[in-house]
Amino acid sequence: SWPNRILNVHPALIPSFCGKGFYGLRVHEAALERGVKVTGATVHFVNEVADAVAKEFPKVTVETLAYSFTINPPKTVVPRKNVLIRFCPGKSDNSRPIAHAANDSKGNLFRVWKKYGNPLAVWTYETDFKRFYLPFPNWQGLTQDLRFYAEQGVVDVFQQGSYAGPAADLSD
Repeated sequence: SWPNRILNVHPALIPSFCGKGFYGLRVHEAALERGVKVTGATVHFVNEVADAVAKEFPKVTVETLAYSFTINPPKTVVPRKNVLIRFCPGKSDNSRPIAHAANDSKGNLFRVWKKYGNPLAVWTYETDFKRFYLPFPNWQGLTQDLRFYAEQGVVDVFQQGSYAGPAADLSD
């Protein structure tokens, strides 16, 4: 049995859009460049998965991403209570906290997702993917973000840094 486990539903873009150079928004941009009309898992689909999982495993949480083309909360569909929303503020100004005025659009989206009452998790980028070789000094923003997310009841924060190159923050 799988009590209290999380099932993660990823956007269905693999194997067409994966491999070297495919990370972050690049995956979705490449899909659109090729003419794909819709990318990412939608809450409607995730609700069907969540309902099926709940029948056999009532304590299992299904996870989906609020990221890139799926970052806007749906207007007519409400995520089931056993769906964890992993919010990824993507193209926000990562040198400043999410609550900063420069990130109002992403902070406001986070607050709308919170209104659904689902468990929330966060995935942030703590690097500049266009300039791996440069330091990305965002310690003040990071600490403020962690406080903000803790105050909002976020259950998990995944901070993705750079691993590429000898100067990267995770190169060891």
